Amino acid sequence: PALCISRCCECEEDFKPRRIKAPFVLAWLVLQAMGMLFQASMFYEIWGHLDTFEAALAANCGPQHQQQGICLGPSWNLSYSQVF
Repeated sequence: PALCISRCCECEEDFKPRRIKAPFVLAWLVLQAMGMLFQASMFYEIWGHLDTFEAALAANCGPQHQQQGICLGPSWNLSYSQVF
């Protein structure tokens, strides 16, 4: 790719392929691995919160808690009487 770019402009000396030292490659791979671990931990944390939300929704929005298609949770009456 560097040769193709150098043919388009008059900067042949700037676009020379260079060797990358092994410590830089290792640091880049470690950084990528840490990013993948962080993304996996975020995925599992979000998954846990989603399970908690679905469990709360199932417990508080069952057929006995719905009126005219609206879910009324256990604290709805308290917030209704205080707000309005």
